[in-house]
Amino acid sequence: MDNRVYWIWLQNAFGAGSPKPVQLVRRIGSAEKLYQGGTRLWSSFSFVSDKELAALNVYGAEQAAAALEYYLKLGQKVITPDDEDYPVLLKEIYNPPAVLYVQGDLTILSDAVSISIVGTRKASQNGLNAAREIAYGLALKNAVVISGGALGIDSEAHKGALNGRGKTIAILPCGLEYPYLMDNAILRREIVDFGGALVTEYPMHTPVQRGAFQVRNRLISGMAHGVLIAEAPKKSGALITAKHALEQNREVFVFIGEDEKAFSGCIALEEDGAARIYTAEDVLKPFASRRRQESV
Repeated sequence: MDNRVYWIWLQNAFGAGSPKPVQLVRRIGSAEKLYQGGTRLWSSFSFVSDKELAALNVYGAEQAAAALEYYLKLGQKVITPDDEDYPVLLKEIYNPPAVLYVQGDLTILSDAVSISIVGTRKASQNGLNAAREIAYGLALKNAVVISGGALGIDSEAHKGALNGRGKTIAILPCGLEYPYLMDNAILRREIVDFGGALVTEYPMHTPVQRGAFQVRNRLISGMAHGVLIAEAPKKSGALITAKHALEQNREVFVFIGEDEKAFSGCIALEEDGAARIYTAEDVLKPFASRRRQESV
């Protein structure tokens, strides 16, 4: 049986954002061996709850195999930690996803610097311009731009990368077949058509659920070498992405515009050590020196 079946089974039981599927597989050796171990093995792990144990029993390999077949018929790629296309940087984080559902091409991450650009949906023109222009500059330098596909800063980051004829990835908080934010449906199609990708860890028709954005944000930071907060007031959700980035040992950058209130979250991040930048070149400097050291 296709090994991806067992990862789908695990993801169904533990849900998005859980570190347990990868922890269990690392202990046992493979997702298939874990499945074959049955209830006696699964219940031997003290960190597996009764609810999770029940889910492992209720949803089996047959259901997971049928789901995989359906995803593939829809043209989606189903990528697990066992696959070559699974982003290397995601394997470094505490809670890597058991399954990624992808429309487009994730191999663009293989040999490129990847930079996430995030920020508030209700951004000022100053922040929108910065996100678009910096993403454009990154694309010209062959960096991959990652964001969340939302309105505001996210959209401008994706558009800037496309304007620079670069590749961009949108990481979504719902299934690929769910009608999420239809105002950006054309943008999502362009991202794929121009060689980028739409990515999610949620099965195909999963709607946006409570907490999904926070869970998704760890992937926006985890898939990137660095994260730019282009505009964020003090209570912006983008600051959660910055928190994930710091926990994942990623570079954190901020752009700070003229309106101190609009950029108050960015100002706080700078005070805590984030690097203030103005251009794409500023963002790429740390990675240029790192690459020179790796090539020696």
